[in-house]
Amino acid sequence: MNKSIWKLLLSAVLSACLLAGCSGDELRSAADSMAAGLEEKGFLNQKISFSYADKETGAAELISDEAYYDGLNSTELMLFTGDENFTNEDYRAFAGEQVLEMTAEDQAALNACIDMLQEDFDELGFSLPFGSNFSFIKTTMKERKDSIIYTAGSDICVSQDFIDMTESEDEYEKYMAEYLLSAELFRVIANNDPYFRENMYRILGFTIENEEPDFSEEVRSKLVKDSPSAKYDAHASFTLDGVPTEGTVVFYTEKKPKAGKSLYDICTAGVVPWDEPDRIVPAEKIPDFYVVMGRNLGEVISVDDCLSWNFGLATAFPVTENEELGDFPNPSIINEMHAFLANGTPTKSVTGKNTPEGEGEVTEDELEAVAMEVIRGYWGNANERIERLTAAGYDAKVVQKRVNEIMKTLR
Repeated sequence: MNKSIWKLLLSAVLSACLLAGCSGDELRSAADSMAAGLEEKGFLNQKISFSYADKETGAAELISDEAYYDGLNSTELMLFTGDENFTNEDYRAFAGEQVLEMTAEDQAALNACIDMLQEDFDELGFSLPFGSNFSFIKTTMKERKDSIIYTAGSDICVSQDFIDMTESEDEYEKYMAEYLLSAELFRVIANNDPYFRENMYRILGFTIENEEPDFSEEVRSKLVKDSPSAKYDAHASFTLDGVPTEGTVVFYTEKKPKAGKSLYDICTAGVVPWDEPDRIVPAEKIPDFYVVMGRNLGEVISVDDCLSWNFGLATAFPVTENEELGDFPNPSIINEMHAFLANGTPTKSVTGKNTPEGEGEVTEDELEAVAMEVIRGYWGNANERIERLTAAGYDAKVVQKRVNEIMKTLR
């Protein structure tokens, strides 16, 4: 149970005691009794809870979401399978056929990876929210070409390649497996715990609505969901055509998929204006796209993708706000995740124009991050760069000065 939830329950019980005229000693006794009961049942220190699906159960679970399979467009079917002849019905049946039996050796390897992740959670004092239970399903990954692990609802699908990573003699590979698993665990929790998802999305300044925009048919035909659980029901403020505009982040393609090409060869991120859902603005034409998305990742394809990888950084590579955060341009994202999971502290937005850093003077850390983005080419060249920096609220001359200083140290 998320600690903020049990605090609400505790508050409700104490309020009832006060209305009943209980004394201070009686209030303390009631609080201690409730806390002890929750602790005894494991609610205040939730551990990672999981199971293993056998072949038959896994296949049934994987194809259970009919709406997902029915909603796939021809672009997605081609990209996921490499076969342009698949129908939605064909693909659903095909996905179920890819499920494999999980061996005792597979389970032992995944148990070890879970133990590594749980050790990091314990070190950080994390208590997992409701909805964090999941099942492992092993598949060939032919239903999800180019993947080795992905989330579908409350299931985490893994390949033999991923299992091999967890057993690698290379310590870096083992940590990468833990990192990938932590990122997928984020998706499981976000799929099943609305309070958790709301708090995580708030870190990037996103507001979640009850439904997605009414995309035009043309826009919807170009969309590619990076996971079966992906949603387009959240929006934040981006600078579109020089104007602050609420929009939802999408992963899409303008190209016709071809055999041998992966999602990442032909797809890119963009933003659909929330009140104008008949057009997509490419991320490279949005000056503050990576400002809003937090800058900790070199490339972003969706809000879930961005947050899940940050969650991996916050857990599998644990850091606290009192430790050196390395090269993260926006350590505040990780700090917010830590505070929520360790203390139940509701999150606040720490990216984009909704933050103290987005008002008035640009901080040294922010200037450094923007300068490094300019060096990497994220902001374009010449006049385009100046226009985009200015539209995002930066002084292009100040940024260029810092770029020049950094480049001198690299010569």
